[in-house]
Amino acid sequence: GFASAATVTNCTNDADITITSLCEASKSIASTVGGVIGGVTEGCALTNLTNNGDITFASTTQKANCYISGIAGKNSDVADNGVADFVSLSNCTNNGKISSTAGCKSTGNLLMSGITGRVMIDVNTVCNLLVNNGTITHNGSCASATIGGIAAYDSQGTFTNCSNSAALSIADGSSVSSSSTICGLFGSTTTTGGMNECHNTGNLYVGDGKTVATGKLIMAGVANVVTAVKETLPEIKNCTNPATITLGQWS
Repeated sequence: GFASAATVTNCTNDADITITSLCEASKSIASTVGGVIGGVTEGCALTNLTNNGDITFASTTQKANCYISGIAGKNSDVADNGVADFVSLSNCTNNGKISSTAGCKSTGNLLMSGITGRVMIDVNTVCNLLVNNGTITHNGSCASATIGGIAAYDSQGTFTNCSNSAALSIADGSSVSSSSTICGLFGSTTTTGGMNECHNTGNLYVGDGKTVATGKLIMAGVANVVTAVKETLPEIKNCTNPATITLGQWS
């Protein structure tokens, strides 16, 4: 379930999770799945959390967006009272494989990541020691696929000592109908306070046979786009990507 204004520490999940049917009748309600916590809202502190279980998306009738992550699936927008979703996010590790099956089908967007699907946090929040060691693979059909070793989408915050060591891929024969992103650490548009000592060593791969009706494909070793927060330019330093980036026949 969701954690709200809670402190969650020293928790480990070893169970595998398979998603076969979520929000089939609605395009407006997003599904959110996490190895430790389904979702987070209103000022939570997450510390020393580990996921060792594999998470598989196997729905054939998904209509809404779906967030799938090793630690916390989705973190909703900053609440009306101005409280950020994370007071702190530190020392969290995903070791489980995250994947969508070859037969899965979704008319919504699929966001997959090692730590959290969506991060909406205050610009002063520091996210530290976040590690993904589990492979992430899209192997089906969806509106768009957004894959990041740490976060599929993040807004604001400062990230330090974060790393991804696992391969991230969109497999041969998969299809998406709009713009998609696959990045070593941060998948979608990153509006952040900065990054320091964030490293990707996991290879990125997009295979043959993809179809994109509209939009574009973005691949990057560390992050997609980094922009200013409140007219302050973010500081990006000591971040590396020695991994390979491979693009097949994308049409």
